[in-house]
Amino acid sequence: MSDIYDVSLDVLIRGDEKMLEHLEESTNIVKSKKKLLFAIIANILTVIAMIGLSVIVPSNEYVLAGVFCVMIIATSFLMHQIVKRI
Repeated sequence: MSDIYDVSLDVLIRGDEKMLEHLEESTNIVKSKKKLLFAIIANILTVIAMIGLSVIVPSNEYVLAGVFCVMIIATSFLMHQIVKRI
């Protein structure tokens, strides 16, 4: 079969490299827990930054908008990690 399709036996037996990487990443529990812990810490830090900056710089809306955007990104990353684990 490898001669007919001019494909090596490794490719036929092992399959698609992207699929193997996906399976390895999804089964690596330690890496998954580290990413989830990082996402939780990032969310906590952005909430603290939002509260702290709102007290320190109450009249600068641009700074608060920037921190709010970072908070949305961090929350999205956290939600992605949670959904990925389900």
